[in-house]
Amino acid sequence: MAFEAFSKALDNLDAAKVEKIQCWDHMKCSDKARSSCVAISQSAGRRCWLVAGTLSGGEPICEKAKKYSSCKECDFYIKVKQGVI
Repeated sequence: MAFEAFSKALDNLDAAKVEKIQCWDHMKCSDKARSSCVAISQSAGRRCWLVAGTLSGGEPICEKAKKYSSCKECDFYIKVKQGVI
């Protein structure tokens, strides 16, 4: 039982060390794309799909999001949701 608690605490420590990369860095967006990026202007770099993507309630604004039928297919979305990045 003590080992399980210790193991869980270590898992939480590892999760805290995950680099919190922003979508525009992960997707390697150009300076031109960044200058008009809604995710940047709304400080939503870790939840870009809610303001610029397919889960925003309207048409995707982000050019990279437009290539997906759903942001749930995007590598960045998947990795954020899994806690990898």
